[in-house]
Amino acid sequence: MTPAPDALASDEPIIRVAVLKKVHEVRLTSTQGATIRGDDASIGPIQASAGVLLIRDQPALSINGQGLGRAVQLELTSSDARAYLMLNGQEVAPKLSVYRDPAAGALTVVAHLPLEDYLCGVLAGEVPYARWHPEALKAQAVASRSYALNQMRARGHDAYDVEADVMSQVFKAGFRDEPALREAAGATRGLVVTCRGQLFPTYFHSTSGGHTEAVETVFTEQAPLPPLRGVSSPFSSISPVNAWTARLDKEELRQKLAAAPELGGRSVGALRGLRFIATPRSPRRAERVEVVHAQGSFELPANRFRLIAGAGVLRSVWIDRVSDAGSAFEFSGRGFGHGVGMCQYGSQGMAQQGYGYRQILGFYYPGADLTKQYGERTAMR
Repeated sequence: MTPAPDALASDEPIIRVAVLKKVHEVRLTSTQGATIRGDDASIGPIQASAGVLLIRDQPALSINGQGLGRAVQLELTSSDARAYLMLNGQEVAPKLSVYRDPAAGALTVVAHLPLEDYLCGVLAGEVPYARWHPEALKAQAVASRSYALNQMRARGHDAYDVEADVMSQVFKAGFRDEPALREAAGATRGLVVTCRGQLFPTYFHSTSGGHTEAVETVFTEQAPLPPLRGVSSPFSSISPVNAWTARLDKEELRQKLAAAPELGGRSVGALRGLRFIATPRSPRRAERVEVVHAQGSFELPANRFRLIAGAGVLRSVWIDRVSDAGSAFEFSGRGFGHGVGMCQYGSQGMAQQGYGYRQILGFYYPGADLTKQYGERTAMR
C-alpha cells in the first residue's frame, strides 16, 4: 500500500467515548484536583480537591450528597491534562462528561481523551497484544484510528463519537503507557486508510473463516465500496475459532427474539426451525435468517439475528450446518464476527509470515491508500 499525499491537520483530535451507559452512580477520583461545571447557571464552578466524588442520579444529580438542582450535565476537567481522572478506580481521561437522561433516570459517562491515548486502549481491548506481532498491532492501530476518525465526522452532533464495546470497537482504560501499544500507535501516528481520498468505515473482525465479506451483504444500508468487497483470507487458519460448533437453547433464543425491538413486541411461539438464507452475491454467509415458530414465521438480517442470539455463541453467520436437537438448535460454522474488512487473526498470520502492516492493510482493504491526517511527517515509516 503506497502512502497518498499527506493531508495534515495541526493537532491530534480529541475523541469522545461513551465509557459507561445506563448506570445510576459513578465514583470519580481526582489526584491533582479538577474543575466541575454544571449546565445550570445556579450551580457555578465547584473546585474539587483530591478525593472521591460520588455522583448519583436519584432523585436528581448530586455530588457527594449535594443536590445540583435542575442540572442534567456535568463536565469534570483535571487540573493537570496528564493526570487522568479515575472512574470507579480506573484511570480514564483528562475530561469527563456525565449526562443524566431524565426519562430513563440513568447516567451516561463520556470520556474526552487524545485519539492516540484512546488507540492504546483499543489495542488492549481488541487483540491479545502481549502475544500479537508488532506489525499486526500496527495494522490494527491504523484500522482503528481510521474507524474512529470516520465515526467522529459522522457523529459530530451526537453526545459521543464511539462506544467502548463491540458496538464500536472495544476500549479498555488504563493502557496509555503500555510500551507495546505506545510503539504501535506511535509508529503509525496520524496514518489512516482512505478510499479516493475519503475516510470510510474500516470494519474489522476476529476471524474470517477463509474469506471476508462484501460490506453491502452484511451492512445492507451501505453501498458497495472497493476496499470492502471481500477477499480470500487463508491466513485466518491460525485462529482457534476458524471453524466451530455451537448449541442454542430454543426457549432462551425465543425469549431473546421476543424482546428484540425489530419485532415490536409481537408474540413469538415455540421455535420450530431456522433457515439461513444465502444469495448468489453472498454464497458463504447468510444475508437473512427465517425463524419458523408455532404462530408463523418472520425474517431478520442475518448479522442482527447473530447479535440477538449472542455473538459469543453464534460466532458468525457462515453456517455449514444447522440441526434440530429437540430442546436446542445445533450449528457448525466458520469464522468469528461479521466478516467485513480486516481479519484480525489473518493479520496476525500475515505478520508471522513476514508481511508488514502496510501489506496487511493493502490485502484486507484492496485499492485503499494510506493518508497522513496529523502529526509530523517523519512519523510515517
